[in-house]
Amino acid sequence: MPLATHSVDVAVAVCVLCSVRDPHAVLAEIRRVLRPGGRLLFWEHVRCEMQPALARRQEAASAAEEIKWGCRFDRRSLQAVRAAGFSEVYGSYFELPTNFDLMSPTVLGCAVNAPESGATRAVDHPRAATPSTFPARTSG
Repeated sequence: MPLATHSVDVAVAVCVLCSVRDPHAVLAEIRRVLRPGGRLLFWEHVRCEMQPALARRQEAASAAEEIKWGCRFDRRSLQAVRAAGFSEVYGSYFELPTNFDLMSPTVLGCAVNAPESGATRAVDHPRAATPSTFPARTSG
């Protein structure tokens, strides 16, 4: 990004990490431009961890969709944000309506840029933080 280091208060990423070749490099660049204490707000569709059949379909479709649309359905974006070195990461998973199929579930979250010498920690939303809390998908 053609922005100065620590020059941005807030960055917003909506369905970005699924569409870039190297999400780790993108997250590093976001951290570079965010001021210490700055926030990344994100909403990403992610790989389904609770329904193996859907996860296999997401994985199978990702190669073709990446060529066609530049998008991958099988990314683990919350884990990537957690690994990027933010001092705090808040994230909640939720299902989209069934007509979104391969784009569900999604994760909505906020990450706080670490102070120059700050330690990192992940903080989950108490009720919706892990894939195990996804409501069962029903047809109809």
